[in-house]
Amino acid sequence: LDSKLVMDVVSRMEDTEPFSEELHAAMKRLWTDSGVEECFSRSNEYQLNDSAKYFLDDLERLGQPNYEPTEQDILRTRVKTTGIVEVPKFLNFEIFKNF
Repeated sequence: LDSKLVMDVVSRMEDTEPFSEELHAAMKRLWTDSGVEECFSRSNEYQLNDSAKYFLDDLERLGQPNYEPTEQDILRTRVKTTGIVEVPKFLNFEIFKNF
């Protein structure tokens, strides 16, 4: 039930839209589910974004209404692409390039 809710809501969300309380609670329950933990322990067997654990471990902070991304949050984000794409990020007058 939580997985369906998360997939349904996330597929309709804008990238900058904040989490609803319902979505936030469902994501936290899923991340602590023993089946999801088992799947994550085998994440080397399938494609999973390398920053997933960073963000999922910090759902409490990310779900706050006054959430502001940290430098680490920005550097760990990924942009949906196909192929190799350069994505410049500007932080404190420095340019970081993600590929």
